[in-house]
Amino acid sequence: MSREGDEAITKQNQDHANQKALQEEQIEERKKERCLNFYHEYTKVLRTWFVAYGVGGAVLLLTDSKLRDMVSRNGWAKLLLISFFIGVFAQILIAYINKYMNWSTYYGYVDPTYKESREYKIARWLTNSIWIDKWIDRVTLYSFTLSAFFTFASLYPDSHVAIFMESFLPCIVILLFIIEICWFSYINKNNFIKIN
Repeated sequence: MSREGDEAITKQNQDHANQKALQEEQIEERKKERCLNFYHEYTKVLRTWFVAYGVGGAVLLLTDSKLRDMVSRNGWAKLLLISFFIGVFAQILIAYINKYMNWSTYYGYVDPTYKESREYKIARWLTNSIWIDKWIDRVTLYSFTLSAFFTFASLYPDSHVAIFMESFLPCIVILLFIIEICWFSYINKNNFIKIN
């Protein structure tokens, strides 16, 4: 076989390898996009459920006089309403933050000089960070879990749940929160607040 033939075969093999690598890259890109789309859908669903639960629970408590009287008699009413409103406020806060951070990121594409501003850099960093969403969702989940326990303890004051609530639940919630902070600090010890 001639040298030209060898070079042609080598070039053909390289072209084939390049084409295969490009196809694999495109497949990975489609998978990445698909995962991101799933993430966005689940985020919408979770936020909707959080807000519906928080607003619905608070409205039910405020409008149903029989339920309100039962909760008030046992002294859980304030804590119940506070826990509902903390969860709803947390979701409103994260929606507000995400809205403006994404706008700033978008505006960086519209006006490239904006990308040099500190506001853009902070927005970009927050947009690419998942920790703030995780923490807000955890605060919401904890507050709504507490509100469910407060409701149950109010409706069934002699139950084991009510006794448990009075004795141990505040300590357990505080302990879980401390564990979360320690875990988060350990996982993110090198890259927690770096804004480039």
